[in-house]
Formats: sequence, C-alpha cells, structure tokens
Amino acid sequence: MDIPFLIYDVLTSYDPRQANQSISDEDVLQFAHQQQRVVITLNG
Repeated sequence: MDIPFLIYDVLTSYDPRQANQSISDEDVLQFAHQQQRVVITLNG
C-alpha cells in the first residue's frame, strides 16, 4: 500500500507582511480568494 505524499503550500499572515495590522476579516478573505487559498484561524 502506497502512502500518498502530500505537499502543503502554507502562507501565514507574516509572509505577506499583514500580521498585527488590524486588517479586517473581509480583507483577509479577499486576499485569500485572490490567491486561491483557504483561511484557517484560531481565535483564543
């Protein structure tokens, strides 16, 4: 049985220099959509 080899292409908010700038959720989602990405968050 072969185990599929998965490659993850991860982009954090730090990569495009958008971290800690109080960017709205709508803007984050728009950026993700433009980049054809999904958004995963953890609000604690």
